[in-house]
Amino acid sequence: MQSQRSTRFVIERAGRSAFTRGLVRAAICAAVAGLAAGCASFRPAPVDYQPQLERAQSQTNGPIVASVAVLSQRETTRMFDLPLHKQHIQPIWLRLENTHTNAYWFLPASLDPNYFSSAEVAYMFRKTWAGNRNRRVADFMESRSMPLVLPPQSTREGFVFSTLDRGAKHMWVELLGEMDFRRFEFLTTAPERRFDFQRVDFEALYATTAIPDYSRQELRAVLESLPQAVGDRQGGGSGDPVNLVVVGNEGEIGLAFARQGWDITEVLTFGNVFKLIGSFLFNRTWENSPVSSLYLFGRRQDLALQKARTTIHERNHLRLWLAPFTCEGQVVLVGQISRDIGLRFTFKAPGWVTHKIDPDVDEARDYLAQEMVSSGSVETITRVGGVGKVSREEPQRNLTGDPYFTDGKRLVLFLSSETMPISRIHLEDWTTAPRE
Repeated sequence: MQSQRSTRFVIERAGRSAFTRGLVRAAICAAVAGLAAGCASFRPAPVDYQPQLERAQSQTNGPIVASVAVLSQRETTRMFDLPLHKQHIQPIWLRLENTHTNAYWFLPASLDPNYFSSAEVAYMFRKTWAGNRNRRVADFMESRSMPLVLPPQSTREGFVFSTLDRGAKHMWVELLGEMDFRRFEFLTTAPERRFDFQRVDFEALYATTAIPDYSRQELRAVLESLPQAVGDRQGGGSGDPVNLVVVGNEGEIGLAFARQGWDITEVLTFGNVFKLIGSFLFNRTWENSPVSSLYLFGRRQDLALQKARTTIHERNHLRLWLAPFTCEGQVVLVGQISRDIGLRFTFKAPGWVTHKIDPDVDEARDYLAQEMVSSGSVETITRVGGVGKVSREEPQRNLTGDPYFTDGKRLVLFLSSETMPISRIHLEDWTTAPRE
């Protein structure tokens, strides 16, 4: 019996020793890993790495020249040696030139109310037992941040770490001086993605055609004579109603929608079809999801915009076509707007997936009118006939079979070149007023 107890004691002791040795090995491995992390490399790009300069936009307002650019995901990783996009961070490069004898205070919260501080970004990418490396990251991020003070007759540049936008990026750059305020408005796009409007050569669309220019009085009859609905690739079928017209200068149109949070759409590719199906199956949102092609003026839409909810099933979206005429020298865009309220499978759509629209298409049209009023982007809002009234009891169907009804009117928005107070907006209705 004594021999058995001795044997058991030896075995248990050996087992405990093996377990202890295992713990020691694990601790040593952890220490080695920690030391390796402490020696982790951090190799940001040198200061002369400035790919953003090729696509920088610049504006002048009095004594201030402001220039901005958005980095691509690849450029960001190269410049900062950090995957900032994984934390939904998008660096905005900014250069400010001040020729005035007064100083200005740059207001980054106007560019992005949810911007990240340099220390916040550095802390997100800290590593355990890597004090030296972490300090280098923090110092580098601070050195590349945009200073808040713009001294007299000076130039400052740096980055504002904004929240990630995968499509269009709308930015206000504001500076406050002594009894002075300077404001700039920019609109850029993510450089690494391909959007539907980028496929269109707008200059070449009507390059060989004489473009008529109509007065506002003449425009009414022209708009009433437009097709009632969009069609398919073959030029047939009757799809969603053509219920939207936008008149303005080229620069004003994009800004008017961007101010209200409308996103541009990506090109519908083979890979995006699977991403679309995946978003449908897992109920994910996709702010720049492609839209199907509808046809007007013999071609698919030139521009598509959308406002997505937290799920891809729901969004408000519109399609626009550059019209073969202008109005008093301004661009005219004709299109259709509707609200998506769900997704469904159908063999009538690419990828066999399509959105189901709200049958009350006038609701989405009137929603846009309200938005433009709130944004201060329009000087005149009116409506014109031409769609044709469709009753709720006998609805029309679009190209994928969804029913809709409408009062038959088109929304017409005349954009303003300056912020328009609500009290100064003209409200008209060409459907009831006699033609002049």
